[in-house]
Amino acid sequence: MTTNLVFVVLEPTLDYYFDQFIRIKRATRRPRTVEWYTNTYRYYKAASADLGPDWPPTPAHSLAFFKMFTQHDLADASRSNYFRGVRAFFNWLVKMGHLDRNPLLLVGQVKAPRPLPKSPDEEEVAELLKTVSDFIREDKKHRSWQSTRDLAMFSVALDTGARLNELVAMSMPDLSLKRKQIQVFSWKDREGRVLTLSDETIADLTPWYDLRRKMKPPKTLKSLWLSNYQNKGLRPLTGNGIAQRLRYWLKKADIPHFSMNQMRHAFAVFSLRNGADLIDIRDQMGHANLKTTAIYLEVVNKGRGERHQKTSPRKNLPFDSCK
Repeated sequence: MTTNLVFVVLEPTLDYYFDQFIRIKRATRRPRTVEWYTNTYRYYKAASADLGPDWPPTPAHSLAFFKMFTQHDLADASRSNYFRGVRAFFNWLVKMGHLDRNPLLLVGQVKAPRPLPKSPDEEEVAELLKTVSDFIREDKKHRSWQSTRDLAMFSVALDTGARLNELVAMSMPDLSLKRKQIQVFSWKDREGRVLTLSDETIADLTPWYDLRRKMKPPKTLKSLWLSNYQNKGLRPLTGNGIAQRLRYWLKKADIPHFSMNQMRHAFAVFSLRNGADLIDIRDQMGHANLKTTAIYLEVVNKGRGERHQKTSPRKNLPFDSCK
């Protein structure tokens, strides 16, 4: 008896390739990320269901996917979210040689809306510095050097817009109280840049500068900000240490939490409100492109209507047509 074997060659489908794609993601990504890829793929399939076979995917399928955004009146953030998930899948198909090019990109792209930087209010920052300063005055008995350091550190952060890693890397040799400058280095700014310090910041920084010298740390320890974590000896204060000290003082001052990065945003926002030049702010913050700095103009512009009610030249004229 002869057995005839029949081989059926199945045409590949989009589901078949997506199953391979998602298996890789399950092995390399978190479950929530895998769920995100799956959901975005389902939206694509639902949008192009009426166009017949989905393999190979065509610009027509992608166009139906884009039209779905308008039909459901999706927010810009949601559009970008769905687009990125499907784009990643199609890019993988191109990388694996299953597609010549990504059909999604032939139709268009969806960019995520850039969120405006968040910064604390001026009153909150003022209360933070006041709380630390008041504690220093009242702490004459114990003379806590950490509070003196923290006041100087927060003042420098607010006055310079330095990144957290730049704040951590600040060293004594790079500081000049006489010239009111400090040089900082970061991976974004390899050559370093010089930051200017205000008279008020110098006034906050000088007591710490003098106290640090009296502490006589090892000559090899050049960090501007020191720590004695768990009483194991002086060492550089880390980024986590700075963040922890900020949380400590915010809680003590009963102020809503904000981060050191938001303190950097506060520098830009407060400076613009005080009439600073945008180029000066860019140079202080170390932005490579002025467009990055210009986004703070949108933050400052928020609340313009309320401010105009107070500053309107028409309103402040000594003339009222209603009388």
